[in-house]
Amino acid sequence: MPHRTLTTLAHVTALLLSLAPSLGLFAIPKPPFAGDDYFRYRELWGGSPFEVYSHFLDLVLMTGNLAAISGMLLLECSIRRLSDDPVGTRVTLRWYSMLGLALSGAFGTALDTNDGEGAVVIVFWLAFLPILVGAQHLLWTVATRVDWHARKVSTAAILTTGLGGILQLVYEPSQTGAPSWLFLPIWLGGPPALVYYARSLRRPLASR
Repeated sequence: MPHRTLTTLAHVTALLLSLAPSLGLFAIPKPPFAGDDYFRYRELWGGSPFEVYSHFLDLVLMTGNLAAISGMLLLECSIRRLSDDPVGTRVTLRWYSMLGLALSGAFGTALDTNDGEGAVVIVFWLAFLPILVGAQHLLWTVATRVDWHARKVSTAAILTTGLGGILQLVYEPSQTGAPSWLFLPIWLGGPPALVYYARSLRRPLASR
């Protein structure tokens, strides 16, 4: 594939991935919910209609962004396999990822302020964002360590997104006392664990 074509395709794909969480936020129905929708949503999230809406926003902001970051990782993995000189494009992908986090955080905060319970401004910027940035660093570190092996990178991306989604379905509902105490180990223990793991990956294999 010609380098120019590959670069253009990479930019378009990265832009779509970075915008996907923000678009997902606007696809969430707002309160008051139609018909019996609220009662169905409440079975999952609990709380008032405004809390339910905020929980949906949280789901997109955390798990949706995690999926987008994983997609960006897979995109870089593909670029490395197809291009002889992918450095410039790889660096640009990191900026797209940061752009996606910033945009979704800004849109999520605005939507929650207008139609939700108003907690997204705290939850995303102080809790979710550090974890997402740390997860991105961890995924890229692991990918580098396995020499960008396609199957291993794909496995890491899928497991990270899947585990993040499952954990959010556990700690997010209002019945857990949201913000749930179950989230505290992830929030407080996540960054130190990521730093320790990243450093361990940099050591020579013989020393581990």
